[in-house]
Amino acid sequence: LKELCRTEGVTLFMMLVGAFEALLHRWSGQDDVTVGIPVAGRNWVETEPLIGSFANTLVLRADLSGDPSFRNFLARVREVTLGAYAHQQTPYSKVIEALRPGGTLKRKPLFRVMFDLIQANEGEGAQELPGLQVQVVQPDTDELIVGNDLTFAIQETDGRLLATMRYKKELFDADTIAQTLEEFGSLLEHAVREPDARLSELAFSTLQTLAA
Repeated sequence: LKELCRTEGVTLFMMLVGAFEALLHRWSGQDDVTVGIPVAGRNWVETEPLIGSFANTLVLRADLSGDPSFRNFLARVREVTLGAYAHQQTPYSKVIEALRPGGTLKRKPLFRVMFDLIQANEGEGAQELPGLQVQVVQPDTDELIVGNDLTFAIQETDGRLLATMRYKKELFDADTIAQTLEEFGSLLEHAVREPDARLSELAFSTLQTLAA
């Protein structure tokens, strides 16, 4: 994956979110797909010493029309992602307000799925802080409130990518989610072997079975 990233001039995040968008495209049959992504919001030097959360949410809008090759689609993903990063200081609530005057965050959201890549140095455990005892507490996953239909997170650690998907039980069952995760892996494997394959040609046997 990283070798293909270097060849195409994209980050690992762009590669993975693009594959996820391709998966949603084939799953939904839609050429216009939106995905929410979190950003830390600390790209200004002035925010480095401040305590608190500066996190924001960006919306990536993917154009999958014309059945492009995976390589060509990656170029689209790169352009959209860089454009989103260039405006990451704009609060998501202000975007909603501009697009839908009088609207709220809960009324007709701009996306229903989230994607996140957790880098190797994030969330690995307790940090060493002078004079403090720090412990990471994992929440009870059964008690988590899932705001989006799907939240797909990938953690990079020890040369591996570990994928987790949270979902609304009223919309999906565990078997469907497990098969979707498996299909995501198949898509990536095929894309690495044949990046010039069109999106419709990538391995989606499981999803075709589900559709049938």
